[in-house]
Amino acid sequence: TPGGFRVQPGPCHAASYRQPSVIGRSSFAGVVACEAGYIRGKPLVAMERLYAWPLGLFTLCAMAQAPVRLPLHPEEKHGYHQPCVKGERGTPKGSAFYAENFDNDLGGWTATSDEGSVVWHWTNTGPGTTTSQYPVPPLNTTSGWAMFDDDFEGESGLFNESSLVSPVIDLSGAPVNLRLSFDQYYQVFDEDLVDVWVGVSTDDGANWDDILINDGVGRDGRPNPEAMDVNISDLVAVNPANVRIRFRYAATWDYGWQVDNIAIDELPENDMALLSAYTTTFDVTTASGQPYTIYPFAHLVTLEATTKVKNKGYMEQTGVVSTMNITGPNSDNFSSTTAPADIDPALEYEEIFEPFEPNGELGAYQAVFSITQNETDEIPDNNSLTRNFAVSANIYALDNGVVDNFQRQAPDNLAENYEVGNIFQFQVDDQITGVQAALYAGSAEGGLIYGAVYDPAVNNTSHPSLRGDFTTEHTIEAADLNDIGGTTFVSMSFVNPIDVFQGDVVQVMAGTFQASDSVRFATSGFVPSQIALIHYPNLEENMEFTITKTPMVRAVLASGPIGIAEQDGLVSVVRAGPNPFSASCDLRFELARASNVR
Repeated sequence: TPGGFRVQPGPCHAASYRQPSVIGRSSFAGVVACEAGYIRGKPLVAMERLYAWPLGLFTLCAMAQAPVRLPLHPEEKHGYHQPCVKGERGTPKGSAFYAENFDNDLGGWTATSDEGSVVWHWTNTGPGTTTSQYPVPPLNTTSGWAMFDDDFEGESGLFNESSLVSPVIDLSGAPVNLRLSFDQYYQVFDEDLVDVWVGVSTDDGANWDDILINDGVGRDGRPNPEAMDVNISDLVAVNPANVRIRFRYAATWDYGWQVDNIAIDELPENDMALLSAYTTTFDVTTASGQPYTIYPFAHLVTLEATTKVKNKGYMEQTGVVSTMNITGPNSDNFSSTTAPADIDPALEYEEIFEPFEPNGELGAYQAVFSITQNETDEIPDNNSLTRNFAVSANIYALDNGVVDNFQRQAPDNLAENYEVGNIFQFQVDDQITGVQAALYAGSAEGGLIYGAVYDPAVNNTSHPSLRGDFTTEHTIEAADLNDIGGTTFVSMSFVNPIDVFQGDVVQVMAGTFQASDSVRFATSGFVPSQIALIHYPNLEENMEFTITKTPMVRAVLASGPIGIAEQDGLVSVVRAGPNPFSASCDLRFELARASNVR
């Protein structure tokens, strides 16, 4: 009819999703079967979903070209870092052949100054005060500990190296299978400029065997305390009656290292450990297998979960089995168990589980990973891990939903407007109708933000390409701002939704027009490198970087119900007409029982 199409609702089919068939056409109008959910690129408002998505048809597709590897974003050292993760307060070890808890002093340990001015020392108060927004915290253990305080005592550009060396330890009466265990808090600013080792000497310190530890741990979110253990059996065996232990730190003005509750005890005979677990197998070369926390039901994929496992005992472990149990809404449960295997001591390996296809039911899913063996495990605390994800009608997300940090410009770019966001891959043709973002406290009220979608840059010397237009602008209000623990998002809509197609990989970003608005975008959780990005649209070089904190920036899609919150299962059907509409729209819905409706 003049002024718009007339819609004849009909069933949708996965094979022809978003391919409208025009039944009739005239100079003014046409009657369109709703096989597609779209007319001339415009989204239809929520239609009744009449089927379960055949998820087996949708697999991760490689993008047209490999993503560009971007450098890590430069951060201000005393800037925007994740607070420590509080663990259980450490306690002195139990039965051990040697133990030192540093409760009153260094207990006979000596500190050497190998280079620079900073050395290990004893403290019961913690690191010195700096201007860091998230200062290095005291080690969360008993009343005293040893510390190398590079942040407070060091200087910018100054290299420091110092060792903390034990007195002679006689282990001649100890068994041959030994481990060194200790509590630590270790915070790194620049991984390329810091290394730490645990060393063993059996000749009064004339020669040392060093073991590099804490390598590649990342910049953010270190546990406090973190329980560490190192197998020293072979190193001690040369001369167990004359053993010295040392902790060596070498860095150019980094944060520091704190250790406590050092013990040497017998390595467990039987200890299988689950080191890590993920519901996906992320591949940066294709952007596939990303660790999404919220999947839109139209873009669900087969999840291929992985775990990293290690035999931390000194005996072979037999009949080792890894298990994954996933529970979801409406009894959407799935289990996968690996074949039994015999694992040699110190062997570390990866398990890949049978693929799992969520059935598309909206709601929360939990994946519990566990490991067992024939022998009785002596340390059962490291035998299980839990991961969570959700399925949404039309929200795509990588963040954990609760603010734990924020991101802003690098120190040299504080006068630049900027954007942050995440990489998303699409499994079917769709449209992005809006962008959601969370803002951190300290952002100026009255400032303007927007959302945008980009095609990734072809190289790291060019900008990503804007797809379509920006969203409508949003003016920041006090109610929009989040402290740590906040969950408030703002929504920004595209006037003309952005088309995306099966296999597309795009950047969904939120940005600020003026650096003077001091916008701080909230972050939640961590992602592998190259998934989360920061972009400076006005710079000619060094304009885009990767970050490891996850921006709370989400994509809102057209493939699910739009603007209809069907709470508690009360609303079973919602229809809108005319569609598209301009000045008015008629919504018709059915309620399962009498209820207040908003």
